[in-house]
Amino acid sequence: RSSEALYQACRFPHAPEIQLRILNEISPMTAKMVAKPFIGASRPDWDNIKVSVMRWCLRAKLVQHPIAFGDLLLSTGSLPIVEKKSRRSDFWGARLNTYGNLIGPNVLGRLLMELRDEICVKGGVPSELQPLPLRDFLLLGRQIETVRPSQQLESAQLRRFI
Repeated sequence: RSSEALYQACRFPHAPEIQLRILNEISPMTAKMVAKPFIGASRPDWDNIKVSVMRWCLRAKLVQHPIAFGDLLLSTGSLPIVEKKSRRSDFWGARLNTYGNLIGPNVLGRLLMELRDEICVKGGVPSELQPLPLRDFLLLGRQIETVRPSQQLESAQLRRFI
């Protein structure tokens, strides 16, 4: 239902019951909160792969929603994309400092800008996305397969981005 839910579910490849609880949430924030009590059960290499997994999840979202998500990314032009955080860790976003400047790694914003740049350079959205070459890249007990556009997309809509 959301790239956040998919990302959080990828933390727990050997716990399909946790993944299902996460994936059933409608709200991305609720999916994140459902995952929180189980953080200790995250895959052992999570800290080393989490950025690659988030990059993959965003690409999966783009392949599944090329019009809505693609247009949204392109609508930002060349502006910086920043996830603003106020009190918590600034890894995925940035925080306002005492001078009113945003500081922090802004990893999510950088991944979104990277994706936007790829759309512009390659002239469109990829027609499919291969799974990450990770050991145990599982979802609900099965190896994650190639992501393709939703069956609901009309070919005319797809041609716009391919």
